[in-house]
Amino acid sequence: SSRDESGQLLENMQRMQQQLQRVLAAQVEMAQRHDAGQISYRMDESAFPGDYGRMVRDSNALAAAQIAVTLRLAQIMDRYAVGDLSEDMDRLPGEKAALTATMDTVKQNLTAMNREINQLATAAAAGDFSVRGDAQRFQYDFRAMVDSLNQLMATADGNLQSLSTLLQSIAAGDRTARMHGEFQGVLARMRDDANATSEQ
Repeated sequence: SSRDESGQLLENMQRMQQQLQRVLAAQVEMAQRHDAGQISYRMDESAFPGDYGRMVRDSNALAAAQIAVTLRLAQIMDRYAVGDLSEDMDRLPGEKAALTATMDTVKQNLTAMNREINQLATAAAAGDFSVRGDAQRFQYDFRAMVDSLNQLMATADGNLQSLSTLLQSIAAGDRTARMHGEFQGVLARMRDDANATSEQ
């Protein structure tokens, strides 16, 4: 409580300590609010004098920059989720470049899947069920998707080959030819109709 230089120094140090404690408390509050999902919350830099206000402003800017990257990632993923692959992730610097690389990989894999599906659909529309997708290019569910499409193409190809063989036999005069095998749905009806035709 003295008014000499030592007392003034201690008083100034006490004020500095109080300001630092206020900054720390504001940062803790911002962290808690962000953890609770209120990511738009920022500390009030005008409540702090001088360089303390600058510290708060810089902390706000740092948080805003990180949140902006996260929101941009979410925006791009939202577009990819509905099939719009027209946008690329921003080219981020330094260690954040890993985020760009990951988004690029997502886009490349989705684009590759789209090419496989288009290739198989185009072939099927042209009546060529012998075409297969390259499942080995993919992993996990993407590989399973291509495998499933390949199975679809193989099933259609085999069933249509069986029908074609029967019709060729009938055309060649073989009245004993029949279509055998496990078929389902419209393919089972085609088998039964083809066999009935042969019997007739």
